[in-house]
Amino acid sequence: MNYDHICRFVGACIEPQHLCLVYEYCPKGSLKDVLEDKQIKLDWMFKFSLMQDICRGMIYLHHNLGPHGKLKSSNCMVDSRFSLKITDFDLHLLRGPPPPPKDSTTYYRSASAFKLQ
Repeated sequence: MNYDHICRFVGACIEPQHLCLVYEYCPKGSLKDVLEDKQIKLDWMFKFSLMQDICRGMIYLHHNLGPHGKLKSSNCMVDSRFSLKITDFDLHLLRGPPPPPKDSTTYYRSASAFKLQ
């Protein structure tokens, strides 16, 4: 994918014990890092620009790949120009399903998620 608001894929390591994906370098880190950095002034125009970048990236993904599924601040990277790029497209699922929980209390479901019978 070659789009301004999607983190570019650079390469991969496919050795069984060292599977990893390599994306373009974004020196400002994640959106989470930027939001938590007290030295970066977050005026309304800057926040609006970041929101627009997220929207543009998500629209592109939804039209080309389908739903992202895991949009969160740690999955949004910020480049040197403070342009936001979306990453993490559930590619970890290529390794197989997640391991089962160690006990049954690991899963939580809210009461509203159950249908009344």
